[in-house]
Amino acid sequence: MELEFRELQKKDHARVKKIINETWNYGNYSDHPGQVEAVLEIYLRNCLLRQNYSRVALDNGVPVGLILGRIDRDFRSWKQIPHLFPLIWAGLKFCLRIFSGKKFIQQALEEHRAYNKLLRERKGTFDGEVVFFIVSPNERGRGLGKKLVFEFLDHCRRKNLNYIYLFSDTSCNYGFYDKNGFLRAGETTARDYSGDVSEPMKVFLYEYHLEN
Repeated sequence: MELEFRELQKKDHARVKKIINETWNYGNYSDHPGQVEAVLEIYLRNCLLRQNYSRVALDNGVPVGLILGRIDRDFRSWKQIPHLFPLIWAGLKFCLRIFSGKKFIQQALEEHRAYNKLLRERKGTFDGEVVFFIVSPNERGRGLGKKLVFEFLDHCRRKNLNYIYLFSDTSCNYGFYDKNGFLRAGETTARDYSGDVSEPMKVFLYEYHLEN
């Protein structure tokens, strides 16, 4: 085992998308492989458009975990333009089979509604966000996730941030945040269109107070 931590590179994208699919099984939303691949690309590029911090964990050169974050005052949208065109191209491919992607659209809209609701209800402001965080299901329990998150928190401290936030839900290991100093600042429900569960999933807003 040889672990390495560095910024995300373009060559990592395929492996990261595989980890996303292993975690949330996007095949539950569509049985068309091309549609699933388009959605994975859309999801990843959308996250990359909203971040200005990345850290990937590699095991013998293979990505096994990733965190993307944003420092609001340092964010420059023009720097994310390289991710915009691949996002548009993936969107066009998605539209070619839009009927088979109906559940993807419904799920995205449902989660967006839940996120906006939680932010409206939470009083106060944030100055940073954990945009995306994932560890391969086969690599959990090794401390990789904790190292990725706490490196980002240290980065936020060096930037003199006060409060950062993230969203999680019952399809994720949200207990990780409860155990590592995050405060659950809001909770709501959202419909799960995957067909895996009969009850609505719970969506959480977590915040972290950075003591400098």
